[in-house]
Amino acid sequence: MLRITTDRRFEDCSGTTRRDFIRVGALGLTGMALPALLRNRAHAATSGGNSPKDTSVVWLWLGGGATHVETFDPKMDAPSEYRSVTGEARTPLTGVTLGGTFPKMARVADRMALVRSFTHKNSGHGGGTHWLMTGYDNRVVDNGGTPSHPSMGSILCRVRGSNHPDSGMPTYVRQGRVSYDGPAFLGTGASPFDPSGGAKNNLNLNIPRERLEDRRHLLEGLDTLNR
Repeated sequence: MLRITTDRRFEDCSGTTRRDFIRVGALGLTGMALPALLRNRAHAATSGGNSPKDTSVVWLWLGGGATHVETFDPKMDAPSEYRSVTGEARTPLTGVTLGGTFPKMARVADRMALVRSFTHKNSGHGGGTHWLMTGYDNRVVDNGGTPSHPSMGSILCRVRGSNHPDSGMPTYVRQGRVSYDGPAFLGTGASPFDPSGGAKNNLNLNIPRERLEDRRHLLEGLDTLNR
């Protein structure tokens, strides 16, 4: 997990500080690469190769970040009021350039999947975020409504379970809250684990060790009786 703070103090409509940190969470809109992932796994299985069973996804959410024309779509052929003011950086891909402040990223653009055609018709910050986090439009959230659908991370948590069966690591981890990244109707069992939130307190031992050992012995006795 990574958090980088700056001295920016602006906030968006939901009260989230804008451009003041980079959030690295677990999961996001990278479900667009799922078909390719499944194809590669199927190919590995049929060709005798090794197919990894565990896949980690990092979702970097830049709430109120730089515009698309200064990052991944500079539009240098557009009129001056619509194109990037920082110029463009050439990439190995024909006809594809990135914003002028990303020359190193541009050099490896052939390893990326840039989606420039995505758009929706919800102009609200909350509604737009809900759409991106869940895949469903919900216009009432801009007026104080609640999320109507679970985020993709919560769906993954419901399918795979809250924790990895071997390592015990949480399936869905969040650092820094992103609006509408919760479980909605899936319930709290599909909520993300937040290292800086209330879940952190659950890792603290709040009872004496002796009492914990008594509980463990009691559980062992009940298991023995059950067998």
